[in-house]
Amino acid sequence: MPDKESPSSNSETEMDILPPLEENAFEQLIRIIRKDWKYMNFILEKLHVEKKYTVNLCNLVQLMLEPDPAVRTSVTALLDLQYVKESLVICGSWLSGKKKSPVGTEQVPFREGIDKLLEFMLVEIDVEEIQKIALKYIAYLLYESEVLESSERMVPVLISIMKHHKDCLELQARVCRILLKFAMKATEDSIEEGVLFSDTVINAILPIMESRQKFVELQQIICNLLMVLAGSEAAGKLIGMANGIQTIMRTLRIYIDNSHVCIPCCGALWSLVVISESQAVFPTIN
Repeated sequence: MPDKESPSSNSETEMDILPPLEENAFEQLIRIIRKDWKYMNFILEKLHVEKKYTVNLCNLVQLMLEPDPAVRTSVTALLDLQYVKESLVICGSWLSGKKKSPVGTEQVPFREGIDKLLEFMLVEIDVEEIQKIALKYIAYLLYESEVLESSERMVPVLISIMKHHKDCLELQARVCRILLKFAMKATEDSIEEGVLFSDTVINAILPIMESRQKFVELQQIICNLLMVLAGSEAAGKLIGMANGIQTIMRTLRIYIDNSHVCIPCCGALWSLVVISESQAVFPTIN
């Protein structure tokens, strides 16, 4: 696996590593923008596509260079932006308000492989900040072959962490996002069995879906996860036996006007009702 910096320890922000414009090109660009402010949108889109500037950075530049003082975002307001806050933390600025990392987080074994990281996460399972940083790192490496191949070992650990921190919405959302990525990859590889498709996962996510119905982003993630899992006949039966259809239907009624939730809900229901022997497995829906 390529050697990568952890997202919490890298001392360079995106703004630090962007290549500077040559002086003449910069002056020419400024003159064009001064003549027509609308050209800024074109420039930012070009930078986003060609130079891989993130949307967050492009939005920040636009806010900072707004020509109308009455509309321009104040410095104080800029410091409240999440992207700016994260950048300040990464570069160690005192403006971030964080003088040091939470106790123990500097010991997270980012460079020692997935197994060492999982072991450390279980040892420090009570420390919420360590779990957040470790999960962020796992999400950062989700497309690495080592991480994807380790999903069978990782899923039980992720479920344990999610259950242990059942009051932390952020941890639940991060774990569910990772599970969704694993499930999508398994589907691409035509894998429909293993711990990811077992009651270990299904019995963990359905109660969260039921208890966190006000949190639309988490509902969207879990609905998509259920839709993918329901493509497996074995997992579909487990979802049905765990009253998953009723849970999905309740979510569907709550978010009937939200297509981002309704579409995966309907997809999950479709997969569930076409599973063979469904009449014997799924209870009647009221």
